Amino acid sequence: MTGKVSTLSTMATDVPDLYRSLDSSIPEIRLFALEPAQTDEGAIVGHLQNVPLSSAPAYEALSYKWGKPVYSEPITIAGHTVLITPNLAVALRGLRLRDRQRVLWIDALCINQESLHERAQQVSLMKDIYSRCVCDLLWLGPLSEPETQSWTPSEEIMGQGFELMRRLVDRDMTVLNPMMKEWKDHEQMKEKWRASYHSTDDNLDNQLAGEQAAVGEGGQPGSQEAHEKSQDKDNNAKRQAEKEPRGDEMEDTGTRTGSDIQDCMLSSDEQWALESAFGRPDVLKRLWVMQELSVAPKVQLVAGRHKLDWDVVSEFLGDTPYADAFHGTFSHGTVGQISYWIFEKVQVIDHQRRILRQEGESKLLDVLARFRRTNCLDPRDKIFGLLGLVTDHKEIKVDYEKSPAQVYADVTASLINRSGNLDVICQSPWTSSQDYRRLAEASLGNLPSWAINFLADGEIELFAQRSIFNAGRSSCEVPCRRVGEDILVVKGVIVGRVGPILQDDYTHDGNGSALRWRYDTSTHIPLDWMRLYLNHKQVLDKGSTDQYITGESSFTAFWRTLTVDCAVWPMARLTSQQIQDQDTSLRENWSQFLDGVTDEGTNKSNLHREYFSAPEIQRMWNRLYTQWSFSTTTNGLFILIIPPTREGDFIACLDGAKLPVVLRPVQDGSLQTFQIVAVAYVHGIMDMEATQSSELRAKLGLQDQEFWIV
Repeated sequence: MTGKVSTLSTMATDVPDLYRSLDSSIPEIRLFALEPAQTDEGAIVGHLQNVPLSSAPAYEALSYKWGKPVYSEPITIAGHTVLITPNLAVALRGLRLRDRQRVLWIDALCINQESLHERAQQVSLMKDIYSRCVCDLLWLGPLSEPETQSWTPSEEIMGQGFELMRRLVDRDMTVLNPMMKEWKDHEQMKEKWRASYHSTDDNLDNQLAGEQAAVGEGGQPGSQEAHEKSQDKDNNAKRQAEKEPRGDEMEDTGTRTGSDIQDCMLSSDEQWALESAFGRPDVLKRLWVMQELSVAPKVQLVAGRHKLDWDVVSEFLGDTPYADAFHGTFSHGTVGQISYWIFEKVQVIDHQRRILRQEGESKLLDVLARFRRTNCLDPRDKIFGLLGLVTDHKEIKVDYEKSPAQVYADVTASLINRSGNLDVICQSPWTSSQDYRRLAEASLGNLPSWAINFLADGEIELFAQRSIFNAGRSSCEVPCRRVGEDILVVKGVIVGRVGPILQDDYTHDGNGSALRWRYDTSTHIPLDWMRLYLNHKQVLDKGSTDQYITGESSFTAFWRTLTVDCAVWPMARLTSQQIQDQDTSLRENWSQFLDGVTDEGTNKSNLHREYFSAPEIQRMWNRLYTQWSFSTTTNGLFILIIPPTREGDFIACLDGAKLPVVLRPVQDGSLQTFQIVAVAYVHGIMDMEATQSSELRAKLGLQDQEFWIV
């Protein structure tokens, strides 16, 4: 053994013979042979070997959380001492066999991390490496990072989650009957509350479940962060279709089919066990693991000495009616389906596995969006780490010589060229209330405003799917025209300029957190906004001749703007009958509230919680009001905007963009350029009126022009 101690990040330089060059023409990979040990405390010993990928000996792959790049745990490789991360050391000790070698492929050990060329070459082989392994071992824990120990589920709790999952898949009635009784009791109590208080279902779930154990996302029930996350998850659960009528509860006579199972309420302990095993492990947030788990022929979840085959999880998730029957109580007492809360992370992985098994189309945009809430150290790996799952865009190559900004701009341009439109910009799943140009400056260098920041999680709910809107022309120029690396040239028409934004809680500095607390004031927001921007008494007057640019009344245009002229679920444009019915009831109801309007604002006590009489329209309003804000343009258009839009920004309908885009002028010497800031809803121009209606174009003085976007 040499006296020199190396780390994973330096051992290729310190000990050159450890990493013999890989022959990329074959191609070759390295495998790590982990030597056996009789005790967990024994030294970790192994050696690396170069082998042809096509004829490699049987090996298992390891997926685990890297953790922080702190190299403190010694192992011995071919007689040399190398320091590795604590998490890897714990996993190797847990996986080490007593009586024979275990041959593994481990990215941190088997790729020379100092060589950009080798990294790029091996990354391009990742799909083949994992698809050829015997099994991918997903190490959930235990972990060995002191700063995360208090948040990391114990090995025993994860083991309980494994066992509960097995029993759920087996339809074990000793487990299911108590769960079904708990749900039945919950529903009976809800009926009592409904009879006593005439509350809505949403309020009842909050009231009733508040008495039950609720575990938030951060392990702190009732925290603001947990509440915000629970709102998103519960919204997802409420969107699912109505289930078939349930049958009577049956005696515990053995196994039953999914169609026989009634809704079930998990206890707090059961919920915590499942969340610990399938929702909480940090490794499920690691981007590289997504490809590994998606392509491996077999996956085994490992929590210390506890193991569970992925097929068990897949069987549960794949039986949708059965999986959707299980409910849990979450932060702030909300009740939701566990398949859309606890299993969100494993569900997206299982979706990808099923797509690949069925040899279906796996588009780049879909894959990037599916795994956008995963983490990686190198921003470029948000793209490179997922290319092995993609069946299109073969022109994108792994190239670590490019900067992250270059990679993101090239991928955005490739997506535009392939689709022939600007959906990736104006309907981006990565849309955030943060100023993404400023975010880019912190982590990506000079990212153009038109390029997608693939590091963003995405916070703003989209509302233009399935071509509900078509504000701009249907297609754009392709291949897209770029001037140098940073400028994208597009065509379109400016429809207006954002006027004063009058809401006190609106900030254009990229911080939209204040808007999230609007649920406390949701009962009077519409009238307050009407009071801020319009002559509300005149607008509500049935005899008013006040008209919007479309020819309809300003009142009708106002409330249709608040709901982006849509209803949910499923999401669809409002019909003429819905508009007529809602317009009549709204005008009558809102007029009754005028006595509560003072110079200080609307009196909350005079308002009912549900503004819109049609539930599908009320749900649309509920979906939007905490993120979007009403305003007007200087030429009188009604708009719905998000931060960081600010007064003075232009709103344009670009060719190929289904939604209007907010543009901010940037003077670069004598060159007039623009930044893309956000998207917007503009009432009356969401169906190509800005390009096809000669009457509207003449009325607003609209002209086509070219935009240089930086």
